[in-house]
Amino acid sequence: MTKDIFLNELFSNSKDLIEIREITSDREESKQHFFTLSQALEYEPPKDTNVYIGVYARAGRNGTARGCRSTGALWLDFDNMEKAEALERIERAGLPKPSIIINSGHGIHTYWILKQRAGNEALKLIRVMAENTGADLSATDKARIMRLPDTMNIKEEPIPCKVVEISHKQYKLQDIAEALEVDLSKEEPKAQPVDIGQVERPCIKAMLQGVGKGHRNFALGRITKYLQITKGFTKAKALGVVIQWNKNCKPAKSNEEIKADFSRYWHGDYSLLGCKIPKAREQAILSEYCNKEQCSIGNSIGHLQLDNSTKYNNRLFNYYEELSGYDLIAYGTLLKYPQGLNRGQLTEKLTAKATNSPCMTDKTLKKSLDRLKTKGLIEVMAISNSKTNFNNYFAKAKPQGTYGMGYTIVSNGAIMGAINKIITPGQLKTYVLLLKYAYSKGSCFPSTLRLAKDMRTKQPNVVRELSALEKVGYIEKLYNYEGGNKRLTFRLLI
Repeated sequence: MTKDIFLNELFSNSKDLIEIREITSDREESKQHFFTLSQALEYEPPKDTNVYIGVYARAGRNGTARGCRSTGALWLDFDNMEKAEALERIERAGLPKPSIIINSGHGIHTYWILKQRAGNEALKLIRVMAENTGADLSATDKARIMRLPDTMNIKEEPIPCKVVEISHKQYKLQDIAEALEVDLSKEEPKAQPVDIGQVERPCIKAMLQGVGKGHRNFALGRITKYLQITKGFTKAKALGVVIQWNKNCKPAKSNEEIKADFSRYWHGDYSLLGCKIPKAREQAILSEYCNKEQCSIGNSIGHLQLDNSTKYNNRLFNYYEELSGYDLIAYGTLLKYPQGLNRGQLTEKLTAKATNSPCMTDKTLKKSLDRLKTKGLIEVMAISNSKTNFNNYFAKAKPQGTYGMGYTIVSNGAIMGAINKIITPGQLKTYVLLLKYAYSKGSCFPSTLRLAKDMRTKQPNVVRELSALEKVGYIEKLYNYEGGNKRLTFRLLI
């Protein structure tokens, strides 16, 4: 079997573990295996699942970059490309012919087997190889998983992933470096970015390493909104990060230019933070850094499209148990209209068009506005001398900082579902809390007990709300396997 030949070529000189990951076509389930070489040779891959392998050998059962020990090959991923074009690009770049060529089913994977295993020094070379050949830059990270040959690519119609050429040729790392005029002994000058803590999105992590010309504006916008929305950075702190990041880009922009562009993105909308972007060119750029198989955000929140959404300040989760679903509906509506709404306008926005019926009574609305005002989330002003007449009130969301807590982005469609009574206000409250977990933690697997505690309600109530949300298509339950244990997660769909 070519699978066994492939495994021997990459790992015969390693005593560390080999990570093999099985991921279903809809990404509902994934399994991680950590095998010795002999175990991997005996492994029989399923034919109804996408199967991937970590190119770097793993130290222990750790599939992250920290667990990656060494690689026996350099690699490139040519997405949606034929073999002839990939080889032509490789030749033009001055690279020798690959030792192994694989047709992944929707592209070409190439490997240069090394005479001696390499550590971090290989990464610098792999990135230059990708830049010079136009291969996928997002497939150059240390924890990269690639398709295992003799398996099926089932993203769409099943297509075999197979070795199409193998020469057993081995190369010295230094020889390939010299062919590309890369000095491995010289540390590449690279700015140390401001520590922003854990980065749960592979695309952001890849962009933070620096991008090339043509990608800088998009990457700057995405990083800026990530720091602002997800991380809750102040404008000054975020600017410090992007100034350092700019030094990693080739070529870097001037400080004056980067500051001007940063300010424009900071005050712009947050559609660039989504996974589904209206502009085809920007979507194409994102695809070069996207790693769907390893993106917990993309797997938790289906098809992030943020050009029609509202951002809730995460400070409200400090007293979430005190807020009702009606409060969230009213607040989300006022956030959508930052200029403010009078009582008549607000009631109109809260009215279902199909039934011409408001989603809450005047009494409930007044109670929600009073509570939101008490919490400092909105301001309510009288528009006449009568301060007791509810009809004379004007309400407006108050702009405020997050104190480093960031935002939770909720689609207007989710809020409209509550207004149109597709879901109840209580179900919206549960859904928003799930979104908060997905954005801040990078994945959405809170227990029903945890959710109940956050909302100060009983666990059976949460179970009932989740079942209702699943029934109307707001959430989807997924099961993943980690360390042999089955874990329930949620994918948020609206």
